Amino acid sequence: MGPVWSVWKRFTMRPLSLDQQMISPLLEPQKITAGLISGTKKPQAPKSLVFATPADTVASALEKMDDLGLTQIPVLEEGRAVGSLRENRVLAKVVRNRELLNSSVSEVMEASFPTVDVDVSSSEVTRRLQTSPAVLVEEYGRIIGIITRHDVLEVKNVGQ
Repeated sequence: MGPVWSVWKRFTMRPLSLDQQMISPLLEPQKITAGLISGTKKPQAPKSLVFATPADTVASALEKMDDLGLTQIPVLEEGRAVGSLRENRVLAKVVRNRELLNSSVSEVMEASFPTVDVDVSSSEVTRRLQTSPAVLVEEYGRIIGIITRHDVLEVKNVGQ
């Protein structure tokens, strides 16, 4: 063993100093969580969560979705998920019965999208998206974001 190797071994085998211990986690790759995915959407994405309430009219919910180019939105009541709207399914109902446009969202909404905690792993988000078009992100009991299948395509290493 040469002198360079013994210096290298001595340097790399010694315990980390307090400063090194504090900096070490900062140098590790960041874990991709639901909160991170939800917060890193394209610039043209709405800045805040877009949703309908059960009391909104179907017409106003569809108009909001159309104006923002959204195909699905959650239905929230007091910050909690109570249902969902998917444009294609609502429009199919409206085509059969135009009077539904004046009805409340509660009459046409479907089951809520699954909810995950803000700190859940990207692999869990990906697993949930296999059976649902979107996942709601919850923090301290309130819905703060939404992740769609399209969103996970935008983030590298999701689900790994």
